[in-house]
Parts: sequence; structure tokens; C-alpha cells
Amino acid sequence: MGRYLHAIKVEGLGDVSASTATDKRYRICYGRGLMDDVASYDPDGLLLDGLLMWPSELSADVDFRDGRSTLSSQSFALRATDTTRGLFYRLRHSVSARLIAAMTASQTTIDVDTASLDGAYTLERERIVIDGSSQSTITGGYRYDVTRAALSTLGLAHGVDTTDDIEIFQTLHTLGGRVVQLVRIPLDETVAYASEEVLWTGVLRDVATGTPASRWT
Repeated sequence: MGRYLHAIKVEGLGDVSASTATDKRYRICYGRGLMDDVASYDPDGLLLDGLLMWPSELSADVDFRDGRSTLSSQSFALRATDTTRGLFYRLRHSVSARLIAAMTASQTTIDVDTASLDGAYTLERERIVIDGSSQSTITGGYRYDVTRAALSTLGLAHGVDTTDDIEIFQTLHTLGGRVVQLVRIPLDETVAYASEEVLWTGVLRDVATGTPASRWT
């Protein structure tokens, strides 16, 4: 029987600089200490300690008389470490830049009002990766090359009308509605995330803080 490590992944949370992982999202797990060789098993540091409790058991009820079905929610308890707290519980999100020209869902350049941007940013619900070395000056701002739909987010069109959200952040400023997955990672692989198995997929509905852990469902 194989040995496994269980972890959770959330859409948009990860490290875009990870070089050996196709899916660069963080895996929040019970303990990296279970690995025989952390340096080779998790070369990009995508496995983070913080998952405290085994996920609550899912259940389903079906009424065959009227065809109704009811599903329970899934909940996880996280340890509020310096790492996980920054991912899930920010009270303030500083604006890094503002979009100054509309973008299509697949456009690979972005026009903003701020210089010296580089790395991963959030525009509405999409995570984007701005190439700081490509910065050029345009009328009213700056243009960069950009990688779209990073960290399993969806590439979307973005407008600059009065009712559009044009602010760009380095962190996630919206968590509700994001896809969350429970994964099983075999401990006998050379690299942890090479052959992980998704056991459950859902949508993040609520984040609540508590003692001694923080719980989200």
C-alpha cells in the first residue's frame, strides 16, 4: 500500500516562479516533515504546512419521489501561520496599478498607469504575470507583456468603463467563489506534484476565523 500526503489547493494561490511544476498552485498539507527528502520532493516549495484536520465527510441525500438531492459542504481547518494568514486573511489590499485600456480575454499586453511592475498580480478574479523587463512608455502610462490565466484562474476580458474594476493588486482580494480541490499526493514519486490525484473539487463559499485554527468551507 502506497504512502500519501493529502493537501488542498485554491484557484489563484501559488507561486508563478515555480520551475518544475505544471500546476504552480500551493498545496496546503498536514506536514512536509513526512517526506523523506524535502529538497528533492518539493523543489519549488509549493507544499505548505497548515492543514490541521481531516476534511469533514461529504454526504448526499436523494429523494426519488420528487427528484430532489441535497449535498453537504466540505470544511477544512487551517493553522493560522505567518504564511497561511497572508494568503487567506488580509484586511487591506494595496493597489499596485490601474488598468488604462480595455483587454480581451486572450490579449498578451497590458496598459497600466504605473511603472516598475513585475511578477504576479490580480485583475478582477484573474491572476496575471507581468514581465517587468518588457516595460515601454505609452501615452498616459506603461505597456507590458503579460501572461494570462495564471494559477488555474480563467482569462477574462477587462474593461475600463466607469463600472469596471480597473484596480490591480499583488494579492487576491476576492476568495468567495474560487475553485478549491482536495488532492492526494503519493510519497513514492520523485517530485511531489508530478502525479497527484484530485479527490474532490468544490467552490470556496466562506472563510471564518476561530481559535486555535482558521476554518474555511
